[in-house]
Amino acid sequence: EVRISTRCMEPAGGSGALLELDVSDSGQGMSAAQLAQLFQPFNRLGRERGAVDGTGIGLVIATQLAERQGGALRVASAPGVGSTFTLVVPLTTEPQAPSVHAALEEIDSDYHRRQVLYIEDNEINVEVMRGILAQRPQVQLEVATTGLDGLARVRTAPPDLVLLDMNLPDIDGMALLEHLQADETTADIAVVVVSADALPEQIAAALAAGASRYLTKPVAIDEVLAVIDELLSKLTTRFG
Repeated sequence: EVRISTRCMEPAGGSGALLELDVSDSGQGMSAAQLAQLFQPFNRLGRERGAVDGTGIGLVIATQLAERQGGALRVASAPGVGSTFTLVVPLTTEPQAPSVHAALEEIDSDYHRRQVLYIEDNEINVEVMRGILAQRPQVQLEVATTGLDGLARVRTAPPDLVLLDMNLPDIDGMALLEHLQADETTADIAVVVVSADALPEQIAAALAAGASRYLTKPVAIDEVLAVIDELLSKLTTRFG
């Protein structure tokens, strides 16, 4: 059972009204130890062996979005009783015209529009990356689930950046990287390897073959965003 409720609160000191949205369930609930680890990226609190798929980054992203709106995300839970998640956001009673700064941000987002191609056959890994890049609205993520499809897409509609898994169902990621580097029409496209293989020799080989960066799974959200920001910022700005 899931229950949703809302209420308006007036904090002491007259700092403005708050909207609180509660989402409560009657599920398994969580212990104090689990609650202490709840907002850690990729930590599913031991339930990754259960029947429900997931990645463990949804709450991390939700918390960051709430905080960027000047709000917060809280949780209360007890084992065997269920959990209540509370989203708190500032409430304004009158519509506000977009500020010049906000309008410029919107224009800037369109102006710096970027295309990123993720060559990855694992659906969960794709959703993890999609969730991470939701924090970069100027980035449009495209996905190819096989190496050959990814190679064809890079050649026919060159993206600004390629994210490359090394274990693909049809072609080795290293071979694909070498194909991209050998073709003068694709050699200048930055390639970031995203792989579970953390062996130093594998990382060194990929970088020597032309990869711009090598990220190991499970990826760190801040590291992914920092690498993507760095590489995309070097590109010539283009419209739409």
